[in-house]
Amino acid sequence: MIEDGTAIGNGIANGINRLKDSDAESRVIILLTDGVNNAGEVDPISAAEIASTFGIRIYTIGVGTRGEAPYPVQTPFGTRYQMVPVEIDEVILKKIAELTGGEYFRATNNRALEEIYNKIDKMEKLKLK
Repeated sequence: MIEDGTAIGNGIANGINRLKDSDAESRVIILLTDGVNNAGEVDPISAAEIASTFGIRIYTIGVGTRGEAPYPVQTPFGTRYQMVPVEIDEVILKKIAELTGGEYFRATNNRALEEIYNKIDKMEKLKLK
């Protein structure tokens, strides 16, 4: 069973394991999160430093509205929605991007997320001969 939580450091570590031995000229992780690091065994900053040593660039994207958002809660009467504060650790996400030569973005809706992916796509284009 998967525990509830956000394990940013573990996500980065898994990405590093998949990319570290790659011969690709550009190695990139796109970290998409809607929360703060509150689970996992790996510290996000330590993971970013390791990614940097392997030449892996990390683009971080914080996803979620600003303020509060509806969150499903199980009650005896079924699922109800309760407004909860949206917490995204932008300080950590910016630091991860900075350490690895990536960039931090904030997406508050689907259109913004699509624009972010298009930006990253343009930054990471390589011409092959």
